[in-house]
Amino acid sequence: MNVNATLLVQIGNFYIAYLLFRHILLRPGYQVLLEKESHRRLLEDTVLKGKQIVENGHQKQKEAWAAFRDWSKKQLPVPPDRSAVFRGISMQIAPQKVSDTQKDKARTQLANAMLSTLKDRYEP
Repeated sequence: MNVNATLLVQIGNFYIAYLLFRHILLRPGYQVLLEKESHRRLLEDTVLKGKQIVENGHQKQKEAWAAFRDWSKKQLPVPPDRSAVFRGISMQIAPQKVSDTQKDKARTQLANAMLSTLKDRYEP
């Protein structure tokens, strides 16, 4: 196998191009990508912390409302018993006895009133 000087020069040129390409182009680009990724993660962490703060605020509001509701239920006045309210105010009322003749008279008057109303409504 013959090793030609051109081959050694090409190997040197390739190695120099590789080093230039790696240090001049790839490293700054890689650094920019790393910075963008760290910035994105920082933003995601900030948003997540903000969501947790808001969620904690909502939970505290719910707990405060529940505590207020319980306190309000305890503070409601107890309504007095109805019989206690009217005790001693009204006098004893006893219904009058209605006789059979008065019942018959009221029944006939009611029947006559109903018949006259029906006649007025349905007769031309």
